[in-house]
Amino acid sequence: MAKDLGDRVHWTQPYRFFPTQEPGITASVRWRSSDGRTQVLAFDVLLKDLSLTARSVHVSANGFATLLTGDGRVLAPPLHPALPEDGISSLLLAPVARLGISPISKAMAAFHDVADQPVVNVAFESEGRDWVGRIERYPLHPGHALIATIAPSSDFAPPRSLLLAALASTGLVFALAGAAFAHRLAQRFVEPLDRLAEQSEKIGALDFSEGPVVESPWKEVRRLARDQDRMRELLASATRELEEANRHLEERVSARTRALEAANADLASFSYAVSHDLRAPLRAINGHSAILEEEQKSRLDASAMRNLAKVREASQHMSELIDSLLLLARLSTHKLSRVPVDLSAAARDIVAALEETDASRKVRWHVADGCVTVGDTALLRSVMQNLLSNAWKFTAAVPDAEITFDCAGRAAETVFRVTDNGAGFNPDDAAHLFEPFQRAHKDAEFPGTGIGLAVVRRILEQHGGRIWAESRIGHGATFKFKVGESAPGA
Repeated sequence: MAKDLGDRVHWTQPYRFFPTQEPGITASVRWRSSDGRTQVLAFDVLLKDLSLTARSVHVSANGFATLLTGDGRVLAPPLHPALPEDGISSLLLAPVARLGISPISKAMAAFHDVADQPVVNVAFESEGRDWVGRIERYPLHPGHALIATIAPSSDFAPPRSLLLAALASTGLVFALAGAAFAHRLAQRFVEPLDRLAEQSEKIGALDFSEGPVVESPWKEVRRLARDQDRMRELLASATRELEEANRHLEERVSARTRALEAANADLASFSYAVSHDLRAPLRAINGHSAILEEEQKSRLDASAMRNLAKVREASQHMSELIDSLLLLARLSTHKLSRVPVDLSAAARDIVAALEETDASRKVRWHVADGCVTVGDTALLRSVMQNLLSNAWKFTAAVPDAEITFDCAGRAAETVFRVTDNGAGFNPDDAAHLFEPFQRAHKDAEFPGTGIGLAVVRRILEQHGGRIWAESRIGHGATFKFKVGESAPGA
């Protein structure tokens, strides 16, 4: 445990506890733990219990010890015939004169005459006898208390030949009595608090082994020690349960990992089967249809040619659907690369390719400069390909088609937008638009696989981003997305 801060025990000024209104004092010990935080242990002590310490100090046959505040109020009445046991409570925090013990009052009067000294030896006459005593200050933050040890001189009266030695021994007796009082206070408070503080430090370091038994005459300290033991046992039990839960969780994670690896292996096997076992027949159908159309054109009537064209279109559509499904399936196992990606440049390349597919179309393109992000180049290009191709497709029937790609914001908060003035869609469909096979238009109006936007969402989610759409039927659409990574240099 780290060193204590300041004095070992800090005492408050006496006050009345709420709600019992009994007079008491609060003792606390502070220390700095290994992580640099200040820790505090504190408990309240009733003054009537503190009196037991004063009443246990033996000074001489007729002497006594008492504890007073700096301004002369009673903290711990002495053991004296004039003070019955059941009358102590009414004297606590009362002026010293209320004790009705003349030697104490006169000793305090003699002390106040030279009160600037930390230790004062006094001699005075009271009740027809000579008295001697010692009064010393005891730290009581933010002030001090007074330990007074007093006895009649006759308790130390020697033969005249030993007078000088007796005077010296009398001073020693009072010094020892005062030291005994202070030591008992330390034994009753400091040592138990030190042990409690050390045990608290161990608990804070997750060391729940049992420490030494904390013994104290004060029920408050004993109660604090019992509470600390219960806390230690509860924390130890909770820690064991947490460790057991972590062990089970690790086992479950390990099992899930094995299951995921098996699923990925199955997915790879499925992808291989789709790529080879399904694509090959489709390629054969499409190829033979093309040959049949080319070589038997003169023999086939118009109806047969239309049917042959439908076969080719269906095989091509199925091939596109398989490609989209494979891409969607492979995304879950694709390892992302993280490099700067210029989406503005990608958009311009895609625009040029789209215009080559139909040179007769006139579309006004607006591609903003500087739309840059960080991510997987191939996957983010696929996002742009899907969104711009959709805009191209859904503006096909618009005489003055206009498509815009731009961006706004900084770093991870950059929002990229693809806007068109095409067919648009019902806003109620926006929530389902990015699910596989969900389409806002009939296939006869705008052909498609129903997979493209699902692929876009999956790619952006893998990057930590998201996509959403805004539209009205006949008023075009705006697709907005965030990639979720900072732009380079941002």
